[in-house]
Amino acid sequence: MWRNLHLKWKLMVAFVGVTVLPLVITTLIISNRMSARLEAMKIQDLIHRVGMVRNLFHKLNTKALDYISLLQGNEELIQEAYFTRTVGDNSALTRHLRQLIHMLDVDELAVFGLNETLLAQAGAPYQDHSPSPSLLAQALTGQKVLGYDQRQDEIILRAAGPLTSQGETIAAVTVGFHLSTRFAEQIQKTIGAEFALISGGKVVIASHAGMRATTWTPFPNLSPDTVHMEREVHLNNTPYMMILAPLSLPSPLSQPSVIIALDKTDVRQTISETRFSLFAITTVIGVLTVLVSY
Repeated sequence: MWRNLHLKWKLMVAFVGVTVLPLVITTLIISNRMSARLEAMKIQDLIHRVGMVRNLFHKLNTKALDYISLLQGNEELIQEAYFTRTVGDNSALTRHLRQLIHMLDVDELAVFGLNETLLAQAGAPYQDHSPSPSLLAQALTGQKVLGYDQRQDEIILRAAGPLTSQGETIAAVTVGFHLSTRFAEQIQKTIGAEFALISGGKVVIASHAGMRATTWTPFPNLSPDTVHMEREVHLNNTPYMMILAPLSLPSPLSQPSVIIALDKTDVRQTISETRFSLFAITTVIGVLTVLVSY
């Protein structure tokens, strides 16, 4: 068939091939490099947001310990704790804790005796999930301590410290924050990306319901600054780039980690539009080449 073609057509095909083929190859290379570059930028964006989340948890830890320091200096609280421990009447202590819980805007406040028995509380009932014995034991030995624990579909942050009178520890006070779906949604608004906190490979709290359907295999011990992995998933048919990173928390949680997810729709749209433009330009050049060589 090639032999039967007129010389003019042979030259035209050769000319078009020499002219257009490099453009097609160049278009594919540029498109692929751009796609890889945008993906890398998205991952760097995710890593930046991981840092933001770690910073938010650091601030929350500091806030909880600051509240303990504030309560340790509350003479009325100390006197009522001593009175409750001595007389057994916790009505005044309970009223004061109820006032304090509204002032501090926390989820729970409690005072424990030297034998770690509950003297009084305000907010969420401790019968549902008491502080770990080690947390109270450390507080009663004079330390200010933090601990994270899991209860069903929420994470509980508690800080504890001793209440002292005349240099003697008379009780321990605890303050608690319940981190639930609402907390996850607040983080999502702050960092501009979907957020989830996992323990033992299971999502405990998440800003997006679809993130609960994703199971993550627990990973070996890594540096707290390490980003473990990233991958693309679909949440409600929307493509997301997700990244998993360890979260250093003072807790008995099993390998606490965070998942941050960013919508990839904009990246896909940019790549698609760029490829269309490049191929359109290549097509126009090819047509003009044919017309010129005809």
